[in-house]
Amino acid sequence: MRRVIQRIANRFDRVHFCYEAGPTGYGLYRLIRSLGHECTVVAPSLIPRKPSDRVKTNRRDALGLARLLRAGELTAVWVPDEGHEAMRDLVRARAAAVETLRVHRQHVSAFMLKHGRIFPRKKGWTMRYLCWLQAQQFDHPAHQIALQEMVEAVRISKERAERLERVIEEFVPAWSLAPIVRALQTLRGVDLIVAVTFATEVGDVSRFESPRQLMGYLGLVPGERSTGETKTRHTKAFLKAQPNKSDRIDARGIAQMMRVNLFRPVHVKTMTSQKRRALLTARKLLQEKAIAIDNDIRGLLRNFGLKVGMVGAVKFEQRIRELVDGMPDLAEIIEPLLDARSKLRRNPAALHRKLLVIVRNDQVCRRLMSIPGVGPVVALAYTATIDIPASKTPRKTLPSPHSEIRPMRRDVALIGNEGAAGRDRASGVR
Repeated sequence: MRRVIQRIANRFDRVHFCYEAGPTGYGLYRLIRSLGHECTVVAPSLIPRKPSDRVKTNRRDALGLARLLRAGELTAVWVPDEGHEAMRDLVRARAAAVETLRVHRQHVSAFMLKHGRIFPRKKGWTMRYLCWLQAQQFDHPAHQIALQEMVEAVRISKERAERLERVIEEFVPAWSLAPIVRALQTLRGVDLIVAVTFATEVGDVSRFESPRQLMGYLGLVPGERSTGETKTRHTKAFLKAQPNKSDRIDARGIAQMMRVNLFRPVHVKTMTSQKRRALLTARKLLQEKAIAIDNDIRGLLRNFGLKVGMVGAVKFEQRIRELVDGMPDLAEIIEPLLDARSKLRRNPAALHRKLLVIVRNDQVCRRLMSIPGVGPVVALAYTATIDIPASKTPRKTLPSPHSEIRPMRRDVALIGNEGAAGRDRASGVR
């Protein structure tokens, strides 16, 4: 790699390297910087990509990165030093050990539950619980050996996690972020492991320009979902960050969001709009059920080697009766399906006639139908969805992204790209 870098550098007066962050780590970044060249490690999730670009090769990716780097549209990730990266690997090894311990404990609990052995007390994995496990006896020796091996796996995993915690505690005083760890431990409920984990994963907090950017990095930027008479901003990540989860705790969290006025009233659709939407939904539902019965009849006859072929809706019933003629048992099965199909075909027609009457008497629908390609169903669906246009403020919300007419937006750092999926600008720091 050193030779490749030197060969590229000899051809130009000034070079700037970049590559996507991945499992190879930051060794290449440190090598390039040691040779005196600029290098940028790019966040893969923040690379602008065209929705129509379906071809992915190494050459195309390299050319795309070069163009975006020249245009200044790439978002660099924060590169830790070697000491910080070593501490982060140690903390992640401890997290993997804790997860392994949890899995092994779950295996023991599931094994005991399968055999109907229930611990008489509420709290498990205490010394009393371990003594209770050792006292269990099974008729078959294979079960006894399996339990002993599971308990031994739990013991080994617990010793590994405790050993890593002691090593972390030993290395923290010599770490560059030790003052931050001590400061975090002054907070209520934050012990050494929590403080070290936060410091290793977040790194230098001063790289964030505002608390909002830090929230975006941690995934705590609130989402938005409209329901009822209010538009509430639900912070799912905020509720998940609570140490315990219950209906009472979730209700308190939602009440806190309401207290800081993270909601606004929305327009409630009129009764006329609700009735029109119900008409469109019922018409579509009956059409789907009728088509489903047609496909089911075709599938049943195919099992007997009978193929319906290309036939219209009017002659479909006649064609089915011709195929089952001479097979009374099969005709007795198919006849109720044909009756149901006939009723389903008549009911959508009645609803469609009612729809045409509504459209004929609605001035807005008639005006919409003057647009090429807009029929009565589309016009009524649009008016039922929009309801009262004056309630849509500001004006750019009509038509809205819900109608898939206005393009969505994705901001990468300080560059905005139209036509991509939207996301919060505050989360553009890596």
